[in-house]
Amino acid sequence: MTKATEKSFDFNDLDLETICDQPFEFELVHPESKEGLGVFISVVGSDSATFQKYLREEQNRARRKAFEAGRKGKDDAPTPVEEDEQTLVRAVAACMTGWRTVRDGESKDVIYWGGKGIEFTPDNAVKWMQKFKWVRPQINEQTGDLGNFIKD
Repeated sequence: MTKATEKSFDFNDLDLETICDQPFEFELVHPESKEGLGVFISVVGSDSATFQKYLREEQNRARRKAFEAGRKGKDDAPTPVEEDEQTLVRAVAACMTGWRTVRDGESKDVIYWGGKGIEFTPDNAVKWMQKFKWVRPQINEQTGDLGNFIKD
């Protein structure tokens, strides 16, 4: 048996669905030099209620598709690679809650793409990540790092 301690553990302190639903902001870095770009992305964690809801919806969609194919006497056809890539991009975007750019000491709730300030929307996030694939691993890494969300 272990000796009783003065401190007792409360599992609510590690309610990851709730804790990871609090956005964490990080700065994107250049893929080669690793220098900060002045572009900040806010994300929830992969254990968040927000992301878990997205995953359930996607799984339910896939199950419905397979069920409907079975009802029609057809095999569930394999998905094209492009559709798999879209699913991955939408999953990463589901963890994003916003972005901003610091330029000339001023913070604006946009990213710049082709000289235009683009406001955050889930659709804009998907389009942006389709074009700039190198940002996906950085965003994905931050969403999976519990240290970004669990504070001592």
